[in-house]
Amino acid sequence: MLSVLDVADYLGVSRQTVYSLAAPTGPIPCYRIGRRVLFLDDDIQNYLNKCRYTEANRDGPAPSRPTVRLKSETSDLLSIFRELGCKPKLTPGPSVRKKPKNY
Repeated sequence: MLSVLDVADYLGVSRQTVYSLAAPTGPIPCYRIGRRVLFLDDDIQNYLNKCRYTEANRDGPAPSRPTVRLKSETSDLLSIFRELGCKPKLTPGPSVRKKPKNY
């Protein structure tokens, strides 16, 4: 059995996050004995397996994936986007700062 601190170290998250992941409000089954919260190793592994992505979503970008902005029409990255069927957003090149007019 693993304690909240053990699970936090294993998952690389805070203890508060582990408490929020613990049942009954969270997805990880646990035992509550008095004020202690304990987890089975298998339950942690099952949770990790549920969190794992094995395929890329080809329908569109994932919500957490940042938008990549390209500066050039002739980049290698642009050709990769086209091969994948994605439409990249191009940004203008570096702008030249104009000096403010003194009146």
